[in-house]
Amino acid sequence: MKILKIITGVLTGVILAFTFFFGRHKIGNDYLDKTASAYQGVISVWQIDTFEGGTGSRRVFLMNTASNFEKQNKGTLFMVTNFTIDGAIDAIQQGRWPDIISYGSGLEPQGAIELRFDKNVKYGNIGDKNYAIPWCRGTYVLIVKDGAILPSDKTLNEIIVSQGEYTQPLTALYLSGYSAKKVTKYAPQDAFSYFYNGKVQCMIGTQRDVVRLSYKNANATIIPLDSYNDLYQYISVTTKDSQKITACINFVNYLTSEGVQNRVKNLNLFSPYISLQYDSEEWNSMQNLTFSKGVSAFVDRLTLKEMQRLSTLAILGDSVAGNKLKNIVF
Repeated sequence: MKILKIITGVLTGVILAFTFFFGRHKIGNDYLDKTASAYQGVISVWQIDTFEGGTGSRRVFLMNTASNFEKQNKGTLFMVTNFTIDGAIDAIQQGRWPDIISYGSGLEPQGAIELRFDKNVKYGNIGDKNYAIPWCRGTYVLIVKDGAILPSDKTLNEIIVSQGEYTQPLTALYLSGYSAKKVTKYAPQDAFSYFYNGKVQCMIGTQRDVVRLSYKNANATIIPLDSYNDLYQYISVTTKDSQKITACINFVNYLTSEGVQNRVKNLNLFSPYISLQYDSEEWNSMQNLTFSKGVSAFVDRLTLKEMQRLSTLAILGDSVAGNKLKNIVF
């Protein structure tokens, strides 16, 4: 109960802080200018991967998108740089800020500008204002080895978990009605190997593990989980230079446009806005999911770690932990 009160207090503080800091900067519809931007100069973009993709580099995708945008906006140049979460936090603490930042859960971004787009998901909101919109997403999947049969009560004997630093695969599994007698966690790059070469019949992973299966030409049952998702790649405008605001907003608008979104499938990721067509029925089913629950893009790392702890206990049958977890997601 104490930790839940702490988390509730932290979340309330975060919401108040973000509303205060972000509310000072608002971008209205008048900024959504699709004509050439008047700004000439360099716009910095930070790309931070907090979950595994499908194939290819999200940084390269952003670079290619920026290159096309530059052709339509002469004099505007983009510099896209990869950062880890820790590297980005250190840089910000040293007073270095990007103009645009692309990130997932765990960064706790600050100083973003309010966005007034029709394209958004509620997880990018603070109150009724939006500060982050997703430009691509992943999906949690339950993978069952060929020939294995899931029990009708969804109670698994053992499951291997592909656990990222801040991702919540067991939250997705628990909210989908599953439980397990034993849970074994591995880092994403190791989990598939232990699953593929071992005797455990079930694994919870992501679209990246579906790609790994295809590389192995391995047969398995793929069950996409639509109960919960936090595998969103968000983008926010964080520029401190008022002359860059219009160009940054125009780029975000371009990145989320249908033409660019159609190319997201080249990453074996999914568009949050349009239904992409893949060659595989499994990939189409992952694309067409509508998720019931998620978590704020701005949730703090302490809460994310607590979610991992609670979801592990919940999967193993702790209903009290399960109820606390349900109070965090929305």
